[in-house]
Amino acid sequence: MVNRYLLPQLFNSSGTYHLTCDSWELRCDDVTQRVQRIVLRNTAAVVGTLSGVALGVLTELRELSITRTYLHGTLPPQLYALTALEVLELSENDLRGTLAEAVGSLRELRILSLHHNA
Repeated sequence: MVNRYLLPQLFNSSGTYHLTCDSWELRCDDVTQRVQRIVLRNTAAVVGTLSGVALGVLTELRELSITRTYLHGTLPPQLYALTALEVLELSENDLRGTLAEAVGSLRELRILSLHHNA
């Protein structure tokens, strides 16, 4: 089982991934090797929050999809700095709180799915 301390370990300070796993999809740009897509679905192996994840270094992230996992807590402020984000899907978890007005700064956002949370 992946514990809550694993999510922050996915990324180093340059925003490149250093962990692979069959249950996860990480897609990177072929040239820059920067993470563009993170998909974690239907897995009890993800337990924890997004607050410790170095989201700020993921400047080319276009999709963040973490659904049907044991993700809990609130959406961290650095999430709203991901200006290349097109898809934000965090449904069917145990997230709490309200969506900050800063979501308006995500100009490229086309899909926002937060249903079935606390």
